[in-house]
Amino acid sequence: MKYTAENRKTCLNIQQEVGPELPTPQPDLGSPPGPYTSAKDCVFKAADQAVLFAVRSWENTDDVTGAKSGNDRAKKYFTDRTEGWDRDSSTNVGSEARWRETRASACALEALDENAVLTVALTGGAEGEQCRATVRDLAKRFYAAMQP
Repeated sequence: MKYTAENRKTCLNIQQEVGPELPTPQPDLGSPPGPYTSAKDCVFKAADQAVLFAVRSWENTDDVTGAKSGNDRAKKYFTDRTEGWDRDSSTNVGSEARWRETRASACALEALDENAVLTVALTGGAEGEQCRATVRDLAKRFYAAMQP
């Protein structure tokens, strides 16, 4: 498995690798409930904008319902959530990336990478293609910082 709870980095570690232009992360709040094995949410908040970086990952399981691949479970989660969203072929993060529906002063990109779904969202500040360009750049840097 590429992404596991054991090789998960802290938000502070991620911020240090991504770059000093990111504000100090909010305190780690733990994993929200969900159908994934492991979750990490990092919020980097400045006065006028916030950046969210989230990772949801699944491990292989074998129980009374049978063997399940973490990669297959991540792909199903990603596909079910993002059906109908705009695909992004220029980000080169993971095997597939899609844009959430655009909202005023906010945009978000989700990417499937093996057994994980990575989300980068920006609120406040830029809009439209300028927002997407900023998120694309951040997604590439977050992706590089998360590699085991």
